[in-house]
Amino acid sequence: MIAIHGPAISKIDRVDPRFIKLVEANQRLMLKDPLLWGSAASIEAGHRLNWIDLPHNSRSLLPELDALHAKFRSFTRVLLCGMGGSSLAPEVIASTDGKDLS
Repeated sequence: MIAIHGPAISKIDRVDPRFIKLVEANQRLMLKDPLLWGSAASIEAGHRLNWIDLPHNSRSLLPELDALHAKFRSFTRVLLCGMGGSSLAPEVIASTDGKDLS
């Protein structure tokens, strides 16, 4: 669920239909409701909603990621091949960590 903090919270009109729809959409998203995008897109959306609980489910991957890091610790360069979204996340992660991908 989205958490809002600070002085702006007092300005939220909680009975505004737009706010209510936003809260409802957020709840459906947290439940991985594929119908949030309509029935025509529900099958595809159902396949793409596993990122929702990634912060909890990914903890089990930490030992595997640690082993992978240890295996390639001596590497100093990474060649990233991809286009669009497949390469965007690694680029953002690398630049956030001050690493060079080329």
